[in-house]
Amino acid sequence: MRIVRRGLTVAGASIAACFVAGVATGLWSRVLMWILAATAPARAGEVTHERAVVGQRTLEGTINLVLIVVAAGAVTGAPVYIVVRRWLPARVVLKGLSFAAVLLAVFGPYVLDGDYEYFRYGHPAISVALFLTTFVVFGLVSAALAERWAGAPAQPPRRWLTIVGVPFLAALGVWGAARLDATLSGVYHLY
Repeated sequence: MRIVRRGLTVAGASIAACFVAGVATGLWSRVLMWILAATAPARAGEVTHERAVVGQRTLEGTINLVLIVVAAGAVTGAPVYIVVRRWLPARVVLKGLSFAAVLLAVFGPYVLDGDYEYFRYGHPAISVALFLTTFVVFGLVSAALAERWAGAPAQPPRRWLTIVGVPFLAALGVWGAARLDATLSGVYHLY
């Protein structure tokens, strides 16, 4: 019963943390969009693929963006965090950055899908670099809150879990880095 209770605590803390991290990341994404719109004043008034007007700041648009990121974060981020939590570094900042790297490896190529919006408001290197920071924000906030709310792991991972988990994370990192490299070089032609 104690194991089930502990698992539910970790799962609940992870879901709640990813929910809050989704809000923070959604707001950060909105700030990034305003920065990009400010760097391309000639584009003011144009309509984006999401039917938003460039340069127009609306509460509805911000709430919509936050809800999209919250849903994506809670549905995808929390399960990933629950699985990889034990293999991430103990220090919260390193845990958050490592979690951000895992998310980037798994979901980065989907977020950086080659959408023309990344090219539309200036050099794609700037757009891509700015939006890569969303992974860092999400990783840091979710790891910090999940660890605070869930508490320290009850025990270190069993040896067999480490033998399986660490190579799995390493392979995931290599696979994700290769996919991200293909996206950045093949789609965005950054190098």
